[in-house]
Amino acid sequence: MAFFGQVVHKLRGGDDLTPKTKERADIETPVFDFSRKQNKEEKQPYVPQNEWSIGNNCIVCGTESNGYLFCRTHYNKYKNKTLLLKITKCSEIEILDESYEGIYICRDGHVVKSKSEREIDNYLFSNKIAHAYEKALTIDGETFHPDFYLPELKVYIEHWGYDESNYEYTRTKNYKIEKYRKKGITLICTHEKTDTKDIEATLDRKLESYEEGKINFLDE
Repeated sequence: MAFFGQVVHKLRGGDDLTPKTKERADIETPVFDFSRKQNKEEKQPYVPQNEWSIGNNCIVCGTESNGYLFCRTHYNKYKNKTLLLKITKCSEIEILDESYEGIYICRDGHVVKSKSEREIDNYLFSNKIAHAYEKALTIDGETFHPDFYLPELKVYIEHWGYDESNYEYTRTKNYKIEKYRKKGITLICTHEKTDTKDIEATLDRKLESYEEGKINFLDE
């Protein structure tokens, strides 16, 4: 049985994160000087300061990481990102979507979190459709951030990146949908697995056939 979990901490050098055990809290984290090249005898795994520890190897590639989550290569690749992980048999780890929480710059200068969001933003820009990215929406005193808001149409767009196999993501999705439905907003849903092969054709169709005040295309 696979367990789906989300690494909720952001990997930033210098953050104070709680060690796994009290014993590790007493261990002084070595700091390396990378301003000069090291010879073969000097090379050691990269150890970010005050990083959370769970073992001796990198959780991605399995190479020696001196008791920290990532080796130097993967730390540099995934720092400042939130990763969605699939953990099988408490020993096998798979990164399901490494593009999540990335930095993608759109044609209009918007900075979004995924490649699919970038495609949607670029479509809206190319078709001269005014849009805002993650504009705050308050419902019953709670703030939500749908992916896009089209002010001239008064339409929101949510791009759903994962399917029902991700329990936590699905729970959050269903919660948001009920809030949106209660508010009576007009929402267009797009889906990673079915819509991103041709996002332009998808958005052409959905923007021509949505119903106002309803959740549109949720179950596609």
